[in-house]
Amino acid sequence: MGKYHEVLEVLYCVLEEETQALRVLDYRQLDSLTERKLVALSQLAELESPAACTTTQTLLETIRQRTLQNQLLMVHARELSQGLVDAWAPSFATGPQGSSRFLAIRG
Repeated sequence: MGKYHEVLEVLYCVLEEETQALRVLDYRQLDSLTERKLVALSQLAELESPAACTTTQTLLETIRQRTLQNQLLMVHARELSQGLVDAWAPSFATGPQGSSRFLAIRG
């Protein structure tokens, strides 16, 4: 298959690990996986894209689907985290589009 396909397979494996890390909210592993994704993407950018073949197209579509799924899990994790912050510190409010306001002190 070649180096391009090998790097795509590595990227897919990283995305699979990312899915598991997102499901358990393992932020340390997510940081490590982000670095690994960046390395794989950098390697892909340096390689010449091979002629389209069914196997590569299928793998690219699988990667695209996994990426979209992970984005949804990431949004869910962010919303869950925000809900926990709101529940534990109700005096902390976020403004429009996630910008933080000053901490309100209740007395």
